[in-house]
Amino acid sequence: MDLALLVAMCDGWAPPVMMLAGPPMLAATIDLTVHLFDPLLEPLNDWVAVSNVSNVANDGYVNTETEAWAPDGRLLAQARQLSAYLPWEPEAPTA
Repeated sequence: MDLALLVAMCDGWAPPVMMLAGPPMLAATIDLTVHLFDPLLEPLNDWVAVSNVSNVANDGYVNTETEAWAPDGRLLAQARQLSAYLPWEPEAPTA
């Protein structure tokens, strides 16, 4: 785990709304803010606990708050993201 991967995890983790029963969904980031609390001067060679919570999902938009924690209890990053979501409707294959 380095800083680039940490920021990518904060952005790339699926919003919880995508786990709801129903058709598969797509989500696109509209706004992302990531606060880094640890410089990770050397890569972290261990697991990272990630909490991903959405408190609001309405009219095709979802707000997600993410926290990433090191095994020793350090808060590594905190992120807030606004995404647009919509059902995924794959195109039928053409002959």
